[in-house]
Amino acid sequence: GGTSTGGDTGTGTAPQLAREDGTVDGSVAVTYTPATGSGAGSVTVSNACAGTVYWTGVLAAS
Repeated sequence: GGTSTGGDTGTGTAPQLAREDGTVDGSVAVTYTPATGSGAGSVTVSNACAGTVYWTGVLAAS
């Protein structure tokens, strides 16, 4: 599972927008593991090699 502190460490990143032989398709894997360790979820977002990821923290129940 993945973890997040809400910060940006800037490590392990590389641009995926273009290569010498053309552009490449990218994807982003998003994984959530709750503090209790049960009920984890994961999804892969296709064609998402550029953009911004926002971390919301804990949201109040409505």
